Amino acid sequence: GANAFENSKLFGELDFKNVEKIEDGAFKNCKYLTKTINGNISKIGKQSFYECSLLESVNLSNPDLKEIGDEAFYKCIALSKINLESVETFGTSSFEECKFLDNINLKNAINIKARAFKECRGLQNMGEFEREVRIGNHAFYGDINLLKVKLEKIIELGEYSFFNCATMDANGKFNDAIKEIPKSCFCGCDYLGEIDFNNVEILHEWSFVNSTRLKVTNTKKLKKIGHSALLNTCKTNAIETFDTDSLEEIQNNGCQALFVKKLNLKNIKKLGSEAFKESSIEEIIDLEKSDLKEIPQNAFSKCQQLEEINLSKIEKINAFAFYLCSKLTNIDLSNVKTLGIRSFLNASSIKKVNLSSLEQEELPEEVFGKCTNLEEVTLSSNVKTIGNNVQI
Repeated sequence: GANAFENSKLFGELDFKNVEKIEDGAFKNCKYLTKTINGNISKIGKQSFYECSLLESVNLSNPDLKEIGDEAFYKCIALSKINLESVETFGTSSFEECKFLDNINLKNAINIKARAFKECRGLQNMGEFEREVRIGNHAFYGDINLLKVKLEKIIELGEYSFFNCATMDANGKFNDAIKEIPKSCFCGCDYLGEIDFNNVEILHEWSFVNSTRLKVTNTKKLKKIGHSALLNTCKTNAIETFDTDSLEEIQNNGCQALFVKKLNLKNIKKLGSEAFKESSIEEIIDLEKSDLKEIPQNAFSKCQQLEEINLSKIEKINAFAFYLCSKLTNIDLSNVKTLGIRSFLNASSIKKVNLSSLEQEELPEEVFGKCTNLEEVTLSSNVKTIGNNVQI
């Protein structure tokens, strides 16, 4: 029954020859158990082997075993061998911190709840999902040696699901059911491969941070890129054209240091500060077709490959917006009413600017500082004062 041997000093090997069910807390904190044999078990309850720290091997051969209870093997830090092929549901924290668990088979899993395999740092292989499966928050968090996961069968992802699975190779196509990638879901997954975003509409904050080998395809339905969602991604597989018919919002640092060559912003409505800072972007397409009126602070700062962007509808450009965009040449500022300090500092390839619509009485400090090729400037009659190092 429940808590039958909790905190007992049962030692060594247990023979479960005639046992069919293990109820909640049955062997909780039995710190001297090392092995179970003859496992015809059809039920494993909550906390049934909780913190059995010397337990190394569990024999589970009954195909009727469909569920592992919450915290059933929590902190069984020596556990390395267990048969999970029949299990469909893994409870919350069911194997959390089982640090020596290395090879398991989750082919029949349909529900892997929060923290089920969190910090299983030795886990390398879990087989391929053969059924559609839901992955909970932090389910595989910190499993730094996990080698591969099949994306096509995953129909739900949680926050931090695969956080810092640093060696995990995940490629393929997101399931049709996946509309959002939750917060920090694949953060720190440096070995992600080519992923078809399929029906994904929203990338939440930090969802792919530092996934440097990620190759993104099929972004047509993407509507929103959250805070730092694609920060420092796609380094080894630069996106040729980030083409989306739906992209409306990129939050602060959303695409910072993203390796992409062309980006279509025809439907963009909101752009955050540092949205593309330090990215490798070369060309912004169709910005003039959007409703965007303002370029935020540092939005394209240090985009040293950026050559072309149409700013004809932009009315306000904030501080450092195009700082060190050294390849930016022809820009249309004819509709700009407000400029921030150092907004084009070190944009050294610009030759001509038209500021005829400027409403400021003073040109801000270093607004065109070190624009060494600037030859012609048309100023609004509103301008009465030129700030320090404006370079005109």
